[in-house]
Amino acid sequence: MSELSVSQGSKEITHNEALRVLDTLVNSGVEDKDLTAPPGSPANGALYIVAAGATGAWASQDGKLAQYYSAAWYFHTPKEGWIVYIKDEDLIYVYNGSAWTTAPPVQRFVLTFQYSGLAVDEETIIDGIRFQAAATVTKIGLHAREAPSGAALTVDILQDSAEQSRVATLADGATKQITDITDINFSTSQDFGLKIKSVGSTTPGNELTIVVYGQYQ
Repeated sequence: MSELSVSQGSKEITHNEALRVLDTLVNSGVEDKDLTAPPGSPANGALYIVAAGATGAWASQDGKLAQYYSAAWYFHTPKEGWIVYIKDEDLIYVYNGSAWTTAPPVQRFVLTFQYSGLAVDEETIIDGIRFQAAATVTKIGLHAREAPSGAALTVDILQDSAEQSRVATLADGATKQITDITDINFSTSQDFGLKIKSVGSTTPGNELTIVVYGQYQ
């Protein structure tokens, strides 16, 4: 976008141009990406990705974002990492530096661990789990049949048997709680585990379910 200069005349022209560009890049809902020529009656502000082999007013603009505004076409060269929503396909596309490609879907996972009786204790550890693909753990849910009392129940994530200070807490008197933790990444060669770090006075002998949420990279 062009910048205003101190002595510039007609500053509103540069300002309006900047607003138009922002509207294009921030509200990136693209009508279509397969047209090689401008549509017959585009709406004001409509955005398109110019298909290869473009003609007419779009000639030599292949791959660019074309915005129709006040009876004229404006073109924007995409940069690597730009993301747009293609309305007629209901898909997200990403510009990879040379072409527009569909964004890979996010594959999420949920792991559930259930403990009961004497297993609900500060010494309880589960370890040695490996993901089939690189993964990121994002949150932990704790669900108890009876609420802990006297102290909170806390669980930490283990990576290669070492505590990671990604602690999930079930507060004193609560029976369920989901904690957003600082994301932690695991490769396929790293062990994932859990450790119960502290329990309330009524928690031993209770039933506890630990739910781990994350996504594959």
